Amino acid sequence: VLNLVKAYIKSDNNATQPDKLDELVEEALELERDIAIIYSGTDAERRQYKRQWNEVKKEKLPKTVDWDSYFALAPMEAQEWFAKKKIILNEKDYTNKLFDAGLKNRDSTVVNYLFIRLLLANSGFIQCANLPCLEAQRALAQKKVPEHTGRSRLPKYRRLPSFAVWSTN
Repeated sequence: VLNLVKAYIKSDNNATQPDKLDELVEEALELERDIAIIYSGTDAERRQYKRQWNEVKKEKLPKTVDWDSYFALAPMEAQEWFAKKKIILNEKDYTNKLFDAGLKNRDSTVVNYLFIRLLLANSGFIQCANLPCLEAQRALAQKKVPEHTGRSRLPKYRRLPSFAVWSTN
C-alpha cells in the first residue's frame, strides 16, 4: 500500500509526499483493521436475523450523522414519511461501532483511508462494484489520474500490469 501511495505521489505533479507518510498509511490501515474486526462475526451471529432489523425513529438513529440533512435529499413525500414512521436500521450495534471507529480517528485518517481504498480500487487490487466507486473511477479517468498498476479502472478493459507493488511471494 505504501508503494502504491508513493507511486501516486510521484506521478501527480500537484502532490507532495507528506512527512511521516508511512505513519499516515499505517493509521489508515489500522482503521481498515478496526472496521474488519467490527464487521467480522461468527456464523451464529450472522444467522441472528432479529438483530439485523431494528425499527427506530429518526431521533434514535446514531448521532454521528446529520440525519435531517441526509433525509433532506429525499423527495418531499418521503421526508414526511421519515418524520412519522420508524426506519429500519440494519445491524444497529455494528453501525454504532463503525461510527465510533470513525470518531476515534482524526478526520485526516478517515480521509486517507478512503483515498487509499480509492487508489486500491483504481489499481484493481480490490473490487469496486458499487456505483459511487465506479463514478469516482470515471472521474479519475477524466482528470487523467494515472493508473498506477497499468490496469484499467473498469474491469472489462483490464490488461496486464505495467507496474506492481513489489512482493516476495
